[in-house]
Amino acid sequence: MLNLLKQITKHWREIFDPAAQIFLNSIVILKFLSFNRSFNMPIDMGKFIFGVFMKKLILVILLLQNIFALDSVSSIPKEQKKVLSQIVETLKMPSNSVSRNMIYDYIGFSFKDGWSAHWTTNSTGKNSKISNSDVQICDVTIYNNNRVVNATFVHFKKKNQLFITTKEYIEAESSLVLQRYKNKKADSKYSIINETDNYAYFQQNGYMTYETYHIKSPVGMVVYESSYILDVAE
Repeated sequence: MLNLLKQITKHWREIFDPAAQIFLNSIVILKFLSFNRSFNMPIDMGKFIFGVFMKKLILVILLLQNIFALDSVSSIPKEQKKVLSQIVETLKMPSNSVSRNMIYDYIGFSFKDGWSAHWTTNSTGKNSKISNSDVQICDVTIYNNNRVVNATFVHFKKKNQLFITTKEYIEAESSLVLQRYKNKKADSKYSIINETDNYAYFQQNGYMTYETYHIKSPVGMVVYESSYILDVAE
C-alpha cells in the first residue's frame, strides 16, 4: 500500500488532470444542455455526454494501470525479490523498482513449479580481473518442473544499455516436437537457417529471435531464444 501511495503521489497530475477534465466537461455539457433547452433545440445529449465521459474515464483507467505496472515487483514473493535485487546489484544497475521490473519482465515467467536458480558473474572466478569492469555480466539459470530457462544480462554502464538473451529449453515427446517443427516450417514469419536429420532452427524475420527443434526419438526438445537491447535509466 505504501508503494502504491508513493506511485500515486509521484504521478498525481497524470491521474487527477484527466479526472478534473471529466468534471469540467460535465459542467460545460450541462450548461450547453440548459442553453439548448431554452431555445427548444432537440438534441440527443445523453449519447453525447456518455461518449465524452467514457473517453475520459478510459484515459484515467489506462493511466492507473500504467502506474501500477511501474511497481509490479512489489507484490511478488520475497524469494523472487531477493533474486532480482541480487541480479541488479551484480550488474551495477540503479537500485530501484525500474531496474528490478526490467529484469523481472524477462525471467518472471519462470518463477513457478518448484523453481530454483543460480548465476555466474564477473566476480565468480577466483582469478577474475574484470570484477570492476564497466561491463558487468550476470548469467542466470532458472529450473522448474516444466523447463530450464537461461538468461544472460550484460550491462554496458558507459552506454546505459542492457543486452539480454533468454533461452527456454523444453522437453517433449518426439512426435509433438516434430509437429511443432512442421507448423513452424509453414510459418511465413520465420526463415529456416539450418536443417539436418535431427534438428532444425529458425529465425523470426527482422528479430533476434530463434527457435530450435531437436529430435532424438522417443524424445525431443524445443529451444526458444530471444535477444534484446534496452536503455537503462540512470
